[in-house]
Amino acid sequence: MIWEIEFWLLIVLVALALIALQVRDLLAAAVVLSGYSFVMALLFVSMGAIDVAFTEATLGAGVTGVLFLVALFFMADRCDLGSFLWTADLCGKRSARFESGYSASAGARRGFVH
Repeated sequence: MIWEIEFWLLIVLVALALIALQVRDLLAAAVVLSGYSFVMALLFVSMGAIDVAFTEATLGAGVTGVLFLVALFFMADRCDLGSFLWTADLCGKRSARFESGYSASAGARRGFVH
């Protein structure tokens, strides 16, 4: 095994994890998490686990990334934004809910499902 490659892959992996935790844009977080999954697949290849790496690349980087993007697309439609500015504030509804004394029954009447 080439330990230098594994070392730099682990450094990139930790950097991507920290970036995913710090970023406020949900679209950027989905892209960073897909990159994290792809680097994990490369790390599995360097360890000799080709089957696990293939599964991680297809499911982790591919399918999960697409599902994140589809979820963001439907969230933007629900919030009536029409742009690609999705933030972790959930379209401003989170702060408005807590400031107005949000209750579960009032949320059910407005269409919010828990």
